[in-house]
Amino acid sequence: MFFRHIEIVFLFKFLKEGADMKRFAFILWLNIIFFLVSTHVSAEGELKYFELGNFTLENGSVIKDCKLGYRTYGRLNEDKTNAIFFPTWFAGTSEEIFRLGYIGPGKALNTERFFVITFDNIGNGVSSSPSNSTTQKEKDFPEFTLKDMLRAGHLLITEHLKINKLHAIVGISMGGAQVFQWVISYPDLAKKAVSISGTTKMTSYDILFWQSEIKALTTAMDCINDGTVMHTIAPLHMLASKTPDYFVTKVKDSELPDMLKNMEKSLRLYNPYNWLWQLKAIMSHDVFKPFCGSEEKAAKEVRAKLFVITAEQDYMVNPEPSLRFARLTGAEMLKIKSECGHYSFMCDLATLQKAISIFLEKP
Repeated sequence: MFFRHIEIVFLFKFLKEGADMKRFAFILWLNIIFFLVSTHVSAEGELKYFELGNFTLENGSVIKDCKLGYRTYGRLNEDKTNAIFFPTWFAGTSEEIFRLGYIGPGKALNTERFFVITFDNIGNGVSSSPSNSTTQKEKDFPEFTLKDMLRAGHLLITEHLKINKLHAIVGISMGGAQVFQWVISYPDLAKKAVSISGTTKMTSYDILFWQSEIKALTTAMDCINDGTVMHTIAPLHMLASKTPDYFVTKVKDSELPDMLKNMEKSLRLYNPYNWLWQLKAIMSHDVFKPFCGSEEKAAKEVRAKLFVITAEQDYMVNPEPSLRFARLTGAEMLKIKSECGHYSFMCDLATLQKAISIFLEKP
């Protein structure tokens, strides 16, 4: 703003002193360019919305007046080939993706080179969700699938942002599960894909754990009808978030009550219907279903270069289905051995930053 003020002063000075029109036009042009650049910088990371209108889901239901939240970082190059799409994890937001620390100059998703789009998946409380719909509130909101989230994201990329080819798709947890669906449903969209703590389909153990959360939450909702039920699943969620070794070696008995209180406080920020609807979408996820369960046939559809990152001791998303698919597709693999379990992508940030950066920068 300071420089723009100086330029305006000079403009009036030139006019007053009778400066020729060419010099005046040149200074005016500089001012316009500076305004456009400064506007772009100030808008980086700003929450924007794409209005989809009525959006028909796989099951035939319709999300009325559907809107999708997203943020962008960096600059899109002239031929629109440097974009990276990063959908949210379970219950996460586009803002939280940025705060995680993978995006920025010199980071894994280097904004000096790449144009990064962080996308709010349907049901996360930012994009259309049970919690924010004005016409389909809470239990009246239609249930959706991960494929529905993908199709909405595809419309954002291709119709709204007019990008036909991505450099990469990156996702963590639910977003990592979506990555596998992306490379099968839209095999020519991205050159590269990075799945972190994701899965091609839920194992019986995964389903058992998440079904326990659903049962605990819905039972609590039958008894308490004021939206304050999320704290009831805190012990379950905390138990699976890290490994048993983490709690035994890192957490003193005296520290556990405070940890549990903090988890309860954190979970109270989430709407139970948003949580349940996204969770049901995850549990129905199975990229092999259109191929009659054949992993080999699904693998043949993949054209993107895959990088599969798993946590060996993940008690929320079992890594074995991802590893099998990685072997079938000739993907690069990184196995993280960490007491942080599913949240290794946070605890081992430096390791993942380096590995992802190298993968994305490769020709």
